Amino acid sequence: MKQNPDWLSVDSDINQPFQKERNGIQVTFKVAPQNVPNAFRFGFDSEKQKLFVEFRYSGYESTELKELKDGIAVRVGVSTGRLYRIEIPKRLAVGGNQKYDISSMLEQTFEQAIDILKKQTTYSNGNVSEEYFDLTRNVVHKFRDQFRQTA
Repeated sequence: MKQNPDWLSVDSDINQPFQKERNGIQVTFKVAPQNVPNAFRFGFDSEKQKLFVEFRYSGYESTELKELKDGIAVRVGVSTGRLYRIEIPKRLAVGGNQKYDISSMLEQTFEQAIDILKKQTTYSNGNVSEEYFDLTRNVVHKFRDQFRQTA
C-alpha cells in the first residue's frame, strides 16, 4: 500500500444536522464545530506494521492511546474524547492469502474501531457526542475511494 502523507481537507458540510427528542420536543442539532475534523490522512507505519487513519482539528489537545481489541488502537483527546488516530495491524487488513478488496476491508475495519470506541465512551459535558462518532465514520466513508487508489 502506498502511503498518503498529505492531509486531505474535510469539508464542513460533512456536519449534517440531526434530530433528537428532548422532553417530548424534537430538537435539531449539529456536532460542535470544534469537534469536526478539518483534515484526514491515512497510511502505513512500517515500524509498527500497522495501517492508520488520522484526523486533524483546530487547536491542540493532549492525547492518549487506547487499545481496543486484536491489536487495534486509537488515539483520543484527553479532554474531549475526539478521535485523532486509528491503527490496525496489517494482518487484519489483508485477510490472509485470499483475494480481497483492501479498500473495502480498510473502510470496514476503521469503521468497526469507531463503533467500538463509540460504545466505550462515557458521554458528559465537554466530551464528544454519539453523533460525533457517526460523523467520523462518514469521513472515513467519504474518503474510501482514496484507499482504493493507493491500495
